[in-house]
Amino acid sequence: MKKFRLSIILTIVLKLSINLTYAVDLYVDASISTSGNGLSWTTAFKTLTEAINLANQTGTYNNIYVAKGTYYPTGQQNGTDRDATFFINICDLKLLGGYPNGGGVRNIKDNPTILSGDIGALGNMNDNSYHIMVIPCNAFNENSVVVDGFIFQYGNANGSGSNKFGINGLSVQRNRAGAIAIWDNYSANGGVNIRNCISNNRF
Repeated sequence: MKKFRLSIILTIVLKLSINLTYAVDLYVDASISTSGNGLSWTTAFKTLTEAINLANQTGTYNNIYVAKGTYYPTGQQNGTDRDATFFINICDLKLLGGYPNGGGVRNIKDNPTILSGDIGALGNMNDNSYHIMVIPCNAFNENSVVVDGFIFQYGNANGSGSNKFGINGLSVQRNRAGAIAIWDNYSANGGVNIRNCISNNRF
């Protein structure tokens, strides 16, 4: 009987350990009032920046599910840092847009998920983000990074000099790649896979 109880206890502890270790999904929903911990739709992050930053810092998360809405590299639309970007510096990460607010069945047509560089003065291209997204991942394996189901708009790479990111000496010229800048995409089959995405009004 004691051995049986011990076996049950060990099984429960092991399951708890697995659940704590492999919390691999993050959720983002622009429609919520304040950010939660990002671990479910009911406790989603409000900004995509929070989710990407956490994934970069921990290397624990493999999927980021994003509900319809508009998301800015600065987090808030009124941010003014033109060098701010959705910066992905880890591999084995998938960003999937097109979910309804609050979660549900994914449909990228019915749930437009917009990554916008229109920061600062709304509608003024002159102060928009230089790069909406930068991916410097050393992506040797196919589909190491997947960005699926997003609309990129209003990036404006009209600057001078370079933005230095501190990752393997990476710097990106501010007059290139207003939508997405991808570095070190080594896999012949596409280590970084951008699919089901649209780029509108990119400069």
